[in-house]
Amino acid sequence: MTLNFPQRLRLLSLLGLAACGFLFLRLFWLQVVEHGHWSEQAEAQRAGWRPVTAPRGVILDRRGRVLARDEAGFDLVLRAAAWEGRLWICTHCSHRRYYKQGEEGGRCPNCRDEKRGVMRYADFRDLKPAARLLDMAEADLLALVERRVDQAYREMIGDLLEMSEERRERVKEDEWQDHGWRDRRLVRDVSYEVAREVELHPERNPAFRIRTVHTRRNEGGREFVHILGRVREHTLEIASPEGQKHFTDVTQGASGLEGGLDPVLRGVPGWVRLHRAPRRRSRAVLDERPPIPGLDVRLTLTVEDQRLGIDALAGAQGALAVVNADTGAVLVLVSEPGYLPENYASELAEIRRVKEILGRWPNHHAMHDAAASGYYAPGSIFKPFTALAALDSGIPLETHAHCDGSFYNRKGQRLDALKCSGVHGDVDLAQATRVSCNIYFQNLMARLVEERRFDHFVQVAHRFGVGVPTGLETEAFRETLTFEEENWWYGVVASSIGQGALECSPAQMARAYAALATGRLPRLHLVAQVGSRPTAVERTPVGVSEPLLARLRDALREVPRTGTAAGFGLEQWDVACKTGTAQKGRGANRTHNAWMAGFAPPRHGRPRIAFAMVVLDTPLHGGEVCAPRLREFFRQFYSAEGDGQ
Repeated sequence: MTLNFPQRLRLLSLLGLAACGFLFLRLFWLQVVEHGHWSEQAEAQRAGWRPVTAPRGVILDRRGRVLARDEAGFDLVLRAAAWEGRLWICTHCSHRRYYKQGEEGGRCPNCRDEKRGVMRYADFRDLKPAARLLDMAEADLLALVERRVDQAYREMIGDLLEMSEERRERVKEDEWQDHGWRDRRLVRDVSYEVAREVELHPERNPAFRIRTVHTRRNEGGREFVHILGRVREHTLEIASPEGQKHFTDVTQGASGLEGGLDPVLRGVPGWVRLHRAPRRRSRAVLDERPPIPGLDVRLTLTVEDQRLGIDALAGAQGALAVVNADTGAVLVLVSEPGYLPENYASELAEIRRVKEILGRWPNHHAMHDAAASGYYAPGSIFKPFTALAALDSGIPLETHAHCDGSFYNRKGQRLDALKCSGVHGDVDLAQATRVSCNIYFQNLMARLVEERRFDHFVQVAHRFGVGVPTGLETEAFRETLTFEEENWWYGVVASSIGQGALECSPAQMARAYAALATGRLPRLHLVAQVGSRPTAVERTPVGVSEPLLARLRDALREVPRTGTAAGFGLEQWDVACKTGTAQKGRGANRTHNAWMAGFAPPRHGRPRIAFAMVVLDTPLHGGEVCAPRLREFFRQFYSAEGDGQ
């Protein structure tokens, strides 16, 4: 059937009315029936969720002096699309935009005033202003920029190769200027003057931007560089209230107390939800959850005491640990060589250079914490614990030994590898401790082995903290109280005088002498208080009879008076101690690790202390090296005002 013109017109009119009716009903449905749902969707589109990083907790010394804190800093960031595009900057609002080669800037898309907003080409390779600001040679700055550009280019190409063909083409056409290029940090922690100049005059420094970051300031200096440790940047995943995943950069502890206490120092990130009004170019806060700052941490140490410890070592490679013998609070914990926190990069480069030359990491270097995590043969300072293990196992307290300078096994054969430094004749426990007779303690160990009670030696060593963690928050513990089947007899007997396979840290030996002085093994701690919660004191009885401990303490008090540490004036502080000399190498290459460990009673506001000092790779013996250093340390330590910690 053929429709005439009026009929066609009416049909089209009806179709138009039907379409209008359908559109009206649809709009009514959207605007009235589902108004609430679509309003929420629109608000969600205008709302932006942003994570807010929590400030990191402050670390303070015992007297409240700040050692580490967060501070707003400025990083110089490279933003030049050097491989494909050209950067243009608006002469009015400083808006930046990248254009492909051959395109012109024209009017600024971000400016309302078209008469003033003009895009001007900026040559990112003009680095003279930035070089002057940074006080760098222009060639050095250009080399640094090119390394960052090359790195970004390689990453961009790698990402493109992993994309689908469609995604790759879209990135190349529309998003090439930003893909693979996210604020490459060029120089860390520039001054405020540099940051201000770059931000105020982008036309002079078009390749750069300033990023404000929370910098961790190590104000403890050389005295606390091993204890505080370092932080690093870490990307943290945070979920918004709607369950969406977001990522933010936070400061994470990498070593030392910063690493060990990172969960309490870091805090809990917050968030803020913003309402965007593109036409008005404004934002309003809809909702927020403030971040929870990290807890402050107060240490058991003071800056003054740490400096006394460094002065006592007098530049020698080694370490000193001084602890409260009753509570386990660490009063001094220093390691040499050290370095200034601001010289970390140069020190690390030097250590790596030495590693390439030697083919291994150097034994002692500035970043190694010899006091808490350095393990060395303790030498004769371990002899008191050999005596405690033997006598506590049932060997009579009045046991004597004859020393002619040589050790004989159970078959009567002389072992030249095990000998004494002198000929002492008949000696008992007190005499052997005072003159440091190797033969006496080696015979005690041999008797333990013959009577199949060597396990008791290991048990007693563990009771005094040898071969177990000390509790220090910065300790890198490793098991050292082990004996190989090969040369087992020599290794066991040599361990009785602190040689062979036995190794201990200065912190371990200071803790062991604290247990010797009190009869209880304290758990060492550097942290006096986290937030408002003080650190609990933990002490474990060593399980050795008090008469035996008292007998050994009396013997140790004679060492600075008439023994191997005599003549240095340590007796004026009632110091009870033992010297030790652990041999390293043989022949012309032989050196020593010189030790001294002991304890002293409370005086001048100072608590009862236990201490251990080691000086590494020295040709001298323990008393000769450590006694003069400890004398100067005690002189200043006891003359300084104590606070009973």
